[in-house]
Amino acid sequence: NYIDDIYKDSKGYIWVATHNGIGRYNGYQFIDYNTQTPSLRLKSNFVHKICEDNSQRLWIGTEEGINIINLNNYQEQTILSRLYPEISTIFHSNIETIYKDKESNLWISAGKDLWCLKLNSQGDIQDYWHLKHEGQSPIHAIIDLKWCICVGIDNQIYQIKRSPHHQLLVSKFSKLIEPFTHDWRILCMETHGDNLWIGTNRGLFRYNHNKQTYQRYRYSSHRPGMLSQAYITDIKITSRGKVIISTLN
Repeated sequence: NYIDDIYKDSKGYIWVATHNGIGRYNGYQFIDYNTQTPSLRLKSNFVHKICEDNSQRLWIGTEEGINIINLNNYQEQTILSRLYPEISTIFHSNIETIYKDKESNLWISAGKDLWCLKLNSQGDIQDYWHLKHEGQSPIHAIIDLKWCICVGIDNQIYQIKRSPHHQLLVSKFSKLIEPFTHDWRILCMETHGDNLWIGTNRGLFRYNHNKQTYQRYRYSSHRPGMLSQAYITDIKITSRGKVIISTLN
């Protein structure tokens, strides 16, 4: 099946997000959940992202909204926020990504908007911030750089700050990072030391904050030592500091 995400939860199980629901792997077999599962019905079979909060609950981001699974009993859990009824739209929107930052806030790309949810120790929504995005495409890439949250919006990279009145404010992240093309899209980001790796639909880029350098990595389908394809789908850093790049090829 088409796999959008793979996630290891705090109990050690592997969850796979596909276009036919999700699967939980325990080392021996898969247990599948989709829109037809009697014990747990997902809102959509098209699952894009899986993320765990600090209350041992999985947030399942689908094309029809969010399902929240309690990992202690594998039952769906509903989060009600009487203080902020306006956030209910998140749970019924097309979810592109869910990201937990270093302060355990959840950043959710829903439709073309960006939301930040602050949860208390009981797992209830304590506060929220919202960015109404009028761009051409949903937000795919969000990363915590310790001093700021970095987000790719269309063909620009911005830093995001939370402000009063539940608003998210954006400002340009660096003058060095200019749009490669008008249809340049930020698809994924990863950080390692002073380096910010940027995966796009037009190749791989590396920005070094301390040295103030910016480098593009070229691609070729036949020349050795180059990326095999321009469309970067994910970036991960190994424990030994190697950068793993996945592409459509």
